[in-house]
Amino acid sequence: LIIEGLPSSSSRGNSDSKLLTVGLAWNPSLKQKALPETSEYVFVVDFSDYLTSRRLSRLKSCVMYWLHSIPHKSFFNIIAFGDRVLSLFETGRAYSDQNIVHAKNFIRDELESLGEGGGLLEAMKHAFRRGTETKDTLKYVFVVVPESGADDGETVLALCDRNSRNSKVFTFGV
Repeated sequence: LIIEGLPSSSSRGNSDSKLLTVGLAWNPSLKQKALPETSEYVFVVDFSDYLTSRRLSRLKSCVMYWLHSIPHKSFFNIIAFGDRVLSLFETGRAYSDQNIVHAKNFIRDELESLGEGGGLLEAMKHAFRRGTETKDTLKYVFVVVPESGADDGETVLALCDRNSRNSKVFTFGV
């Protein structure tokens, strides 16, 4: 704990008047579980009709970028939704050159407008399915939705809560 007294600019020569500056550094020793050796990265992206062609193009570019940002010893999947759900793989697949090429083709050729929206709950259910990963795999779910949110938000939050033991969910608004 650091406490410093500095003369106040309004004291005008009165040495009894001081400003206090307090700094506190706290470094708790938290017991942290070791991270699992493998993780799964699931990108749940809203491709509904609200996207203009420019936004759709940018969103595709972002998903491509994310693919190249995940660790090589991991699993991944892309789940797109609108009023229907479209998934790259049934469950997460290992990061490999072949699977990345398949993902790029999926993004380029299949991710277009998927209807009016409303499929977030089904997309999230699909994201939380257990498949090829081990029980110790940590799943990171990245959800990209419009800033207006989702109609079934409370139900989706409850689903995320039920899966919070081995999953972390991050949301982004566009």
